[in-house]
Amino acid sequence: MKTIGYYVSDTGFGHITRSLALIERILEESDYQVYLVSGRTQIEYAKIYLIPYEDRVIYQITETEAKTVYFENTLTTDIKTTEKNVEKFIRKLPELLEKELETLKDIALDCVITDLSLLGIEVAKALNVKKIGLSNYTWYHRYRKKGIKEEFIGYYLKLYNELDMFYQLAMADRMDGLTCPIADGGHLMRRVNFLASVDLKKMYWPAMYLSIGQIARKKDMIINFQSGHVFAAGALTATGDAHVINLPNKISHSQDYLMASSLALIKPGWATVMECLILGKPFGIIVSEDTEDEELIEKLRALDCCFSLHEDALDYLDVKKLNVKAVHTKRVKVSDDTAATAKKILKFIKSDKVSK
Repeated sequence: MKTIGYYVSDTGFGHITRSLALIERILEESDYQVYLVSGRTQIEYAKIYLIPYEDRVIYQITETEAKTVYFENTLTTDIKTTEKNVEKFIRKLPELLEKELETLKDIALDCVITDLSLLGIEVAKALNVKKIGLSNYTWYHRYRKKGIKEEFIGYYLKLYNELDMFYQLAMADRMDGLTCPIADGGHLMRRVNFLASVDLKKMYWPAMYLSIGQIARKKDMIINFQSGHVFAAGALTATGDAHVINLPNKISHSQDYLMASSLALIKPGWATVMECLILGKPFGIIVSEDTEDEELIEKLRALDCCFSLHEDALDYLDVKKLNVKAVHTKRVKVSDDTAATAKKILKFIKSDKVSK
């Protein structure tokens, strides 16, 4: 069976979330099977989401990216530890590549898509198949902004520029120095089960969707939302005048809960921001002095489509006041380009185009 290799950075859930949205459409639109490679947490999550296609997906657990380390329960990057991790990962790449090629002896890949793991590019080069990248930023530019030395990250840019095509997602960061062919990747999100979201609305209304990443572990929160409900993603502990529903860590359809909410308060990762924009949900973002998604935040502020809240203000949330903030923002609803991007990628895979 024709097979697409799909390598996903094993950092958090943002990369795997949008990758699953695309993989689902690729499987629908083609007869390819997918060889999906990422970290253990991401693969376990993917197995739940892709159950309808379990006979067409091969899973492989491995290290696909250097680990960005944050100071405990904050959005602030531990630069020294992260730099050491980047150096270790680059040195380990040959070993990771060798293991992958051993696994792939019995699997013939037609191409590799990567979001945005160097390992995927190395594998594609070794197998002499198309190398397709997809992201709203590159690790090279993120690491450079954090102040990590060029001697450790220069190899990232070198490999990115060997991509046959890079699909740049909507609201992407600036990527100076990227010289590979670039195409529009649009706005992506997982498909919503509208019947499920309607049922959730009947049971829990009004509701706020709360997804704030590891800050949720920082301390107990007090939420004032009289007669309201809170769909809380992650390890959140909250008290107060609100009905808090803690969603399972590996829930595969958090987008249905977002759809059923009247307001969202989120860590401004690309995948969740796109879900809010595509679904037309009023939302707020959590910011700090060291926010890695600062360029995305700048774009959102320019559109005036959300309000912002500093992470220090999370001790006490008055949802009524948050709703007032949301009312004064613009409703910016964007298109869902997931199906179109999947078709675009499939067309490119079948074409004769490769980078020189």
